[in-house]
Amino acid sequence: MTFNNTILEKNPILNADGSPMRTTQEDYIVLFNNSYKIMASLADYYNAGKYDDDLLLEGLQEDFSNWVVTSDREIHNYNSLEASIISYYGSKVVEPFERKFTIAPFTNGPSLDKVLSTKEGIVYLQNIFNTKDTKDEILTTLIRLSGTDSHYISIWNRGLCRKREMEQTSFLIYEKPDFYIFGCDACHSKGRAREVKLVVEK
Repeated sequence: MTFNNTILEKNPILNADGSPMRTTQEDYIVLFNNSYKIMASLADYYNAGKYDDDLLLEGLQEDFSNWVVTSDREIHNYNSLEASIISYYGSKVVEPFERKFTIAPFTNGPSLDKVLSTKEGIVYLQNIFNTKDTKDEILTTLIRLSGTDSHYISIWNRGLCRKREMEQTSFLIYEKPDFYIFGCDACHSKGRAREVKLVVEK
C-alpha cells in the first residue's frame, strides 16, 4: 500500500481533562492501536510544512516546544553505520514502513545549512523524511514547519555513538529560537503526538 497524502489532526492527543498528553512512544503505540488510530511520523510532520494552514503550523510549533514524539524508530547496526528507520513502528492499524540507509554522523548538531551543503546530508534528510525533495525544497519546508531561520535548525543523531542504544525514537523539539530534529533520543523520553489520516493512492 502506498500513500500520496497525509492529513494531520488539528490538535495533539489529549488527556481526559483536555490537556495535551505527554508520554513515551511505547505508551502511544498502545494508545493508538487501542483506539484504531495512526500515530504521525517524521514524514507526516515534514509534509505539514507544505500545508497552506497557518493555524495548524502555529499549533505544531507549540507542540514542538513541549517535544513531539514521532512514530519513527531508528534501528542501528552495532558494527557499521548502516541503519533502518521504521515509520508507524508497532502499529496494528497500518503496516509499518521500513527503509534502510547509511547514517550521516551528526552527533554535534550541525545546522540545517551545513547538513544540506553535503550530498550525504541531503540523502540522510530525504531518507528520514521519506521524500524526494531537492535541497531547496527541504530547506523551504523545514523553515516553514519550524517557524525559525535555517541557521537555528539543527540535525542530531547518534552517529558513531549509536552503540549506546541500538534503537532510538525520533523527536522534533523547539526551544526558541532553536529547532532540533533528533533521530537519537531514548525510547523512554516523553512528548506530545498527533494522529494522522492517510489517503490511499489508487
